[in-house]
Amino acid sequence: MSEDHLTPIALQQEQKKSKRYNGIDAMKGFGIWVMLLIHCLIQQEAEFDSSLFINTITRISYWWYPLLIPIAILSLWGPFFAFAYVTTLSIQIQHIIDTNPKEVRKFLLIRLLIGVLILTISKIGSTVFSYRFFERGHFTFPYIGISYESTILDLIAWSGFIVPSLISILCRRLKIKNPYRLIAFLVGIILIWFVISPSLANLGNNYVLPWLMDKDLHFLRYLVSKLVCGRFKMLPVLSFGFLGGIYGTMLYHEFSFKKIISFTLIFFGTCTLGFALWHFLIEPDWILKFASEDVPIPIQLVNIGTMPFLFLLFLHNQDFAKTEKRRVQAAKRVTWWRRYSLISLTAYALGTDIAFRVFKFFTDVWGPSVDRSGPELLFAWNIWQLLAFIATMWIFWEILIRIWEKINYLFSIDWFLAKCTQLLTGQKMARLNVKHIIYEPNKYHEEEIHS
Repeated sequence: MSEDHLTPIALQQEQKKSKRYNGIDAMKGFGIWVMLLIHCLIQQEAEFDSSLFINTITRISYWWYPLLIPIAILSLWGPFFAFAYVTTLSIQIQHIIDTNPKEVRKFLLIRLLIGVLILTISKIGSTVFSYRFFERGHFTFPYIGISYESTILDLIAWSGFIVPSLISILCRRLKIKNPYRLIAFLVGIILIWFVISPSLANLGNNYVLPWLMDKDLHFLRYLVSKLVCGRFKMLPVLSFGFLGGIYGTMLYHEFSFKKIISFTLIFFGTCTLGFALWHFLIEPDWILKFASEDVPIPIQLVNIGTMPFLFLLFLHNQDFAKTEKRRVQAAKRVTWWRRYSLISLTAYALGTDIAFRVFKFFTDVWGPSVDRSGPELLFAWNIWQLLAFIATMWIFWEILIRIWEKINYLFSIDWFLAKCTQLLTGQKMARLNVKHIIYEPNKYHEEEIHS
């Protein structure tokens, strides 16, 4: 069997509706693990100050660059989670469109409700966890603040509704049934979205939001703020959700791995061209804003062009393996990452608060991690102290998730969301069967497939 004719092993075993891509689970877990460790460096040790990294890079040996460059790139890959999340949802919506179109509205309404639940449960969880109930001898109740900046959870929640809705419109209203045409439309939307994003974001920040504030239209202000404010503002990072729609379409229509690679290379070339044009014609000084909260468009183009390669790496080893033996071997190697995928929302909402509490112990022993005595901010800790804190947090999470697994991550934010979704849909949630997700990919299910 040639590579061009390879199909996911799991697709030979079960229907598209029940298909779960093991590579996506492993990839999500990898992303959560990386996020937790990188946040230790950025949020605690660097105290959210990006200038520290610029000052540090100019003073260290070139030998450290191979380590620091991947960290710098991965630190900007937050939208990767929306890409992976929407990939799964786009498979589901297309299956419903083809098999039971009357259920499309119900599916989209549930996606909207789940998006609201993601934001609500995560906000409540993070507020309660970090709140000091006893302050100055009084017991007080927390209040839930409203954030007018878009976070990664906002991106996940809203892209999980917007992209399936868009695919429904393209397939049902515009009658686009051919997957190649659907992919072409989505690519066009991504390119247009990038082009119009700076102007629309500027318009929203400078005119629309002030006007809505003056008129006390706070709900509309909240919605618009998710488009134009924050590191993960929808303009332009919703494009990563559209990209998930593309890869979900290819997986749903069982594109060969060779075709998926071909598309990825073409898309990467398109993003590279866009990067060059933007650099030379629009924003030549983007590199100076590398660590800015307002991530420059050239960096976003690099991110969206390169992320699919990591996605394909996980997908190839976990779902497109030529033999069952290779698939199982690959699955066993990433068992520990699949655990992280099951607490993703919990890690997002509580990871920073947990890390700060551990970090306080380190600063009590070693002092502040940042030296503010000179004209420039510098790390007061040496490299081994920085790594010691990061390693401690890694060990902490490893112990926590392995113990918590014994009770199926009961009362985690992810567990609450799965329970609420089960009540809304009336269907059993695979997410609640954690043992199956963690260990089932490690089992043999059929005879080896020989090439």
